[in-house]
Amino acid sequence: MPRAICRLLPILSCLAVALPQVASAQFVPPEDEGFTPPPPPPAETTEPAASTAPANASEPAGREAGATEAKGGAPAASGGPTLPTDFTVGVGAGWVFPGAEVLSPNVGLTRLRVTPEIEVEGALNLGFGSGSTKTDINPDDNTMDTEDRTAHFALALSVDVRYAALRGAHAEFVAGGGIGVGFTGQETDPDGPDNIQRTLSTSLAAQWLLGVNWFVTQNFAVSADVRNPLLSYTNQSTEIPSEDRVDSTTSLDLGLIFAPQARITLLFYLD
Repeated sequence: MPRAICRLLPILSCLAVALPQVASAQFVPPEDEGFTPPPPPPAETTEPAASTAPANASEPAGREAGATEAKGGAPAASGGPTLPTDFTVGVGAGWVFPGAEVLSPNVGLTRLRVTPEIEVEGALNLGFGSGSTKTDINPDDNTMDTEDRTAHFALALSVDVRYAALRGAHAEFVAGGGIGVGFTGQETDPDGPDNIQRTLSTSLAAQWLLGVNWFVTQNFAVSADVRNPLLSYTNQSTEIPSEDRVDSTTSLDLGLIFAPQARITLLFYLD
């Protein structure tokens, strides 16, 4: 028994020394009532990554909304396409050369735009005129006057199919063909009795054409084309009443005939 007590005495003495030190090491809050302990450090979490996701996702949503607004409203670019895209009717007038004068348009036409690339055109070419030449002759104080008179008219009808082979924002390159029939007449009356002469010509042609359409706006266009016949039939008769005679000639041409006809027209397309 005394030996056991002797062994416990060193342990008890160590505990007696250590317990007061542990008690003095505990945290004792300060006596100042206005003191606020610092907040604990934030715990690790994935909330920042989650909070940035909606911000990033809002950008595509904004872009998509802008694209939808551009599709539903006016074109985004101010200089958008001006070529017609739906069925429309164009009416216009212009000049056919040779034969026209700058201040006197001599052709009227109507175009039906069936598809964005195909147009069907009907044209009427009408022209007429007259003139006279008067000459004063005064040999030996004897006054003599002579007067020569002329008159002419032209009428032509044509139907063409035009295909826009190349299309841009404002212009299109056109190729096509059609048929046309024409009538021309001319009367000459030189000075003197019974010397009038009349010429009447009838023609039928199948023709091809190349041209350009320039759309200033979707409703207004300037068109220019050149056409040549592939097949041409012409009948011409000349009447000379004083001789009781009628001269008639007929011609038929087939192939690449060089008889160019240029045409410039201004057109207005209906909405």
